[in-house]
Amino acid sequence: MPGVPCFCDACGLAFQSGMFGDVTPDVFSAFEDNTVDCPRCGSSARMANVRRDGPHGARWAFDLRRAYEVLRDVPIDAAAWASVADSLDRARAGAISLDRAKAEVSLISPQLVALFAIIGAASGASTLIEHIVKLIAWLATFSQPPRQVPPSVIQQITYVMPAAPATAPPAACPPPAPKTPAAERAMQAAAEKRARRAQRRLGGR
Repeated sequence: MPGVPCFCDACGLAFQSGMFGDVTPDVFSAFEDNTVDCPRCGSSARMANVRRDGPHGARWAFDLRRAYEVLRDVPIDAAAWASVADSLDRARAGAISLDRAKAEVSLISPQLVALFAIIGAASGASTLIEHIVKLIAWLATFSQPPRQVPPSVIQQITYVMPAAPATAPPAACPPPAPKTPAAERAMQAAAEKRARRAQRRLGGR
C-alpha cells in the first residue's frame, strides 16, 4: 500500500511520506494540516487529506501529479498526444486490454510506459485513466509545457458534478370545463335570486 501522498507547492514535487507507515486513502483524515520536508527542495510539503481532497481525490491528485511528471518531458506533437489518449480511452472502455494499450503507447514514446505503472497501482484505474486523458488534452495545448500542473487544473479534472435529482415537471392546470346551456341558466337564475333578495332588504329599511 502507498504512503501518505504529499505535495510541495514550492517545487511541484509529488511524493510519498513513509514517516507514518503504509496507509490507505480512507485514513488520510488523520493527517489534517500536517506537513513534511520536501526531499527535493526542503520546503514544507502538505499531506493529502480526505476532508479537503475527497476520499479518492487525494489519491487521484497524487497520481495525476506523478503522471504529469512523466507526460511533460515527452517531445511529441498534438497528433501523437491524441493517439496516446485514444489508446488509453479504449483501454478504459474495455475495447482493448491495458497491455495492448501499453504496447501501442510504447510505439509512440517508450518514456510513456511509466504511466502504466501508475495506472496499475491505482485502486480506481478506470477513473484515473479518464483523468489522465483529460490531463493529456490540457497538456497538448502547450508548445512549452509548464513544469508542474496547477492545483486548479487537477481540481477541475477530478471534480465530478453530482447528478441533479430527477424532478417531475409541474402538472398543468386543466382547462375550465365548457359551460352548458343548463349551467348558464342556473347561474342566471341564481344571480336573479340574489338581486331580488337585495331589493327586499333595501325595501325593508
